[in-house]
Amino acid sequence: MEETTRRGVLVAGAGLAGLALADALHRAGVPVRVLEARSRAGGRIWSEGGFDLGPTWFWPGQRRMASLVDELGLERFEQPTRGTALLERGGQRHRLPPQQEMVSYRVAGGMGALAEGLLARLPKEALLLGRRVQRVRLEGTSVRVEAAGPEGVEVYAADAVALTLPPRLLAELAIEPALPREQLAELRAVPTWMAGTAKAVAVYDTPFWRERGFSGTAFSADGPLQEIHDATSPGGPAALFGFVGGTTAERGSVGAEALTRAIGEQLAR
Repeated sequence: MEETTRRGVLVAGAGLAGLALADALHRAGVPVRVLEARSRAGGRIWSEGGFDLGPTWFWPGQRRMASLVDELGLERFEQPTRGTALLERGGQRHRLPPQQEMVSYRVAGGMGALAEGLLARLPKEALLLGRRVQRVRLEGTSVRVEAAGPEGVEVYAADAVALTLPPRLLAELAIEPALPREQLAELRAVPTWMAGTAKAVAVYDTPFWRERGFSGTAFSADGPLQEIHDATSPGGPAALFGFVGGTTAERGSVGAEALTRAIGEQLAR
């Protein structure tokens, strides 16, 4: 498919940055479209059943996040931390005295509510899923964008393009005129924060740890979960979540069934 007319701004990437930018442009009266390679919006934000499998928290100093949450009419609540934490090391478990932890906030319904709220303010036709941007080329006063779509290569034209991709992915795009080598090297050197991290969520009938004076926070050098936190939301089911240790390859070699069993055994400990 090839477009012959220019139309506003094209945003590559439907993560939080891309959706927030598209929302701002739309509210300013600028025509906007968002191309997203995945079959869903949200990017690294991914919530299932109200549980965050991607980013979980934001902090008091992040005023723009707080403003967005309030603007979208979402509920925020403090991460539960009251009670005793646990440390597991060398097969031994130790109780840690209650400490004053830094306040962190979660969003009721999961961070995915942010993406849903922003999408609700955009025209339905503005979001195009399953479009992986491959080439960006400046042609006079317009920009030509090629993306791999459901039925092959699709071509778009826009007055401007915003690339809201992780720097390492951005460096792999075919951009004409080409970016300087030094800039490409800098982009490739920027790590994607927690890119290889995996999470596990365990759902319970009740938050029994609270009844026993525990915060739900635990740290382990034995694994497979290295760090555990209370994942319960107001009005939602009781749950714990943890960050799974090891690399993607290491987790894959263990297998989902064995890893799930090991996580259950650790949580029982």
